[in-house]
Amino acid sequence: MPINCTAQHVLKANPDVSGKGVLIAFVATAYLILFFCASSYLLCDSVAIPTRIDKMFLDSLWRPANGRGGSVTHSRHPSLTEKSLNEIVLAFSDQQIVTGIAILISGFVQIEKGLSTHHWANIVNLAWFSSVSHLTTLTMLRKYLQKKKRLWRLIGMALMLVMLACGMGSLGYYYKAAHPAWCLFRPNDWKKELMTPPYYNSIYVGCALTVIGLGYVARVILLYPSTSDSIKKKLEKYRIGIDGYLVSQHARIPKSARPIPVLWRIYYKICCSFYVLAVLAIDLYSSMLWEITWLGFTLVWGTVRLFRERNFIQQTNDTNVGWDENIWGFGQVLPIVLLALPFASAYEAMNADFYDEDDKNDSPSSTPPRTSPQAFTVLNPLDECSFDLYSTPWFSKVVILQYGLSLTVLCDAIYFFSYDLGTWDLTYQPGIIVADYAIWLSINFGIVWVFTLVCADSDLHILWFNSSLGRRLSQGFSCIAAWTIPIVLLIGASVAYVIQMYTNPSLICVVWKNWYRCPAKTS
Repeated sequence: MPINCTAQHVLKANPDVSGKGVLIAFVATAYLILFFCASSYLLCDSVAIPTRIDKMFLDSLWRPANGRGGSVTHSRHPSLTEKSLNEIVLAFSDQQIVTGIAILISGFVQIEKGLSTHHWANIVNLAWFSSVSHLTTLTMLRKYLQKKKRLWRLIGMALMLVMLACGMGSLGYYYKAAHPAWCLFRPNDWKKELMTPPYYNSIYVGCALTVIGLGYVARVILLYPSTSDSIKKKLEKYRIGIDGYLVSQHARIPKSARPIPVLWRIYYKICCSFYVLAVLAIDLYSSMLWEITWLGFTLVWGTVRLFRERNFIQQTNDTNVGWDENIWGFGQVLPIVLLALPFASAYEAMNADFYDEDDKNDSPSSTPPRTSPQAFTVLNPLDECSFDLYSTPWFSKVVILQYGLSLTVLCDAIYFFSYDLGTWDLTYQPGIIVADYAIWLSINFGIVWVFTLVCADSDLHILWFNSSLGRRLSQGFSCIAAWTIPIVLLIGASVAYVIQMYTNPSLICVVWKNWYRCPAKTS
């Protein structure tokens, strides 16, 4: 029987898709993966391949534990911690592939049976949890999967991504909860009969597909050492070439004070600051620290979308739908119970290895302390960019500033593209929303660039330490003074964003009042 896309439909309960047990199982599994990935990153040396940002972060994290840097594993069998974490993460990873594909297949099967767009959106959001969780486990188990069979996991993930992309593409239309999901795949059959055109949220769909697509491609490359190593060598080659160019340009700077040399120095300092930012971006965004941060961001994104959809239905007049979906039946209890399977398999593996290791060696063992990849010596500020940036006392502060502002950008993205603006204002006013976000993104980048230029420039350092304020702050309060600037900038950027968000409908409309579709000013 054909589905009428223009008639009024009544929303019916579907606890197999939107029940409490199903939602708790998917969400809890995703956040448990985040917890165990973070534990593996902090406790296990060989779970992933750390970058210099990771080594710097772990060294600063574990330094208070033993006084000089490094961490001490207090377990008698430290390898068992790594073994058990690997088993848990691997079990959850395989579980996410199966459950993600299963729920998407069930959704596609029910579409022709009149599945509502509300429940179809829940299916896509739950599959989102499965996909991003599995992508992160591929990163955390990179060294493990390079030695094991990985082809079937990549094929399963690719299959789930294709189905997820089709589902995300269909959710671009602004829809009613009871609207049949079948109509979203055939908009030409019903949009001509509507009085208003069916607006399509292309920006939200594009952002979601970009996050998933780029994440999958990056993880596949990292799982193959030959491909990832060749890319790293090319990037390092370009980096060395730029470094050599900056050194040669610095050697050409005359020592006189004529106007032309002054302009040349300014040009060189700007190039050097952008070089530092490029090195920082490559190292930070390829680190395991950012991988875990990115997983947290994507999980929050999915959580906001999932529970926003559910709360909208709970607040409607049809209370029977929410009541029926909150009943704890077999389909709700089973997913909760299945959460114990990964822990059981990890316990068995850990218990077997525990007795095997006791037979081989009865003496206590301890892991060597974490050591920094290099000594962090304090150097005077230099103009040359050829020195090791990680050895400078100011580079860690630039890293913290960039990481903090990146978190701010991610939080803004959740508000702009995932919460209310992600389904309504972004659909009707895409140019305004994107322009607002681009402006704030440029402001964040400008803050990092100015702070980098100030930190890396020896002339500004000399001017600062020769001033009376600089000398006073340097005597006994150098550490506090060094951290004051990035903290003030972080707080200032956040406060400015909040003020703008609650005082003006759009920053771009304040600057250009005649912008197309800007909301009218109310008196």
